[in-house]
Amino acid sequence: MRWQISGYLSILPNATPKELTERFASGSGISGGSLKKAYIEQDWETQTKTLAKIILTNSISEFEYFTSEIARLTTETKDKKDKISKNLQFPNTRRNKAYNDLGPKLPELHGSFHADSFISNKSSPYNIDNLLKCYRFFKEIRNDISHNGSKSTQSTVDAYNEFRCVSNTVDLGTKEVPDHTPINTLNEDINLSIRGVIGFTDILMRIICTYDVEFSEYPIAVAELQERYPVQIPGIWLRHDTEIKRMKQIAKKLDRDGTLPRATPTEDFASLLREKRIIPSYA
Repeated sequence: MRWQISGYLSILPNATPKELTERFASGSGISGGSLKKAYIEQDWETQTKTLAKIILTNSISEFEYFTSEIARLTTETKDKKDKISKNLQFPNTRRNKAYNDLGPKLPELHGSFHADSFISNKSSPYNIDNLLKCYRFFKEIRNDISHNGSKSTQSTVDAYNEFRCVSNTVDLGTKEVPDHTPINTLNEDINLSIRGVIGFTDILMRIICTYDVEFSEYPIAVAELQERYPVQIPGIWLRHDTEIKRMKQIAKKLDRDGTLPRATPTEDFASLLREKRIIPSYA
């Protein structure tokens, strides 16, 4: 697009914004003035840095929302939910505290849900604290960009010192380490690369998938089912079926919209569903 617009303007240097819109962005809602600014007045390096900032900011916001939704499913007070959400964004002691606040695991849920291949491959329980150290570093970078004129703070230096000890493919469990610039002192310029931020989104995905698998055996998984099915699931006729048929029918009915992990219900899990009035009782 940059090459096309540049070529067009080299032939018609006095082309109006309207002409640019009709030629390159008809129906998109983008004005010709915006096209000229984006592709001619800004160089590619400036654009990629801007895009990297947007991706970093939005991806962190999405992860913060994800942890807040996990906490929302608990029966705790609002302040406690906020603490759980924040603790899930920190490694080691604080993450373990969040796990304890969300637990204990329910034995009835053990082995009842199975993640798809994508989530299974991304889930990294043995690397989770190292992944969170990477997250903390990039989040402090986000904070510096948003609140400190893209200059490093002590929090960023501290986060980098934690991250640099594990910034290798073995400790992160990844094929590559997100591209980043070391931050060793205060007031260093914050530099972002699009490659680094894309790598960071893979780190986030691994954290999310790890939590998704881990918490499928916690009470919040039942809370999620109760929220999805406030009224008993209709259309289940279980009285005369064998146990195997009942379990298959329950698994099929649980995921009516295709958004839940694949279920392989056990009789203990089915009893829990009946107790919570998610499925009807049967003889």
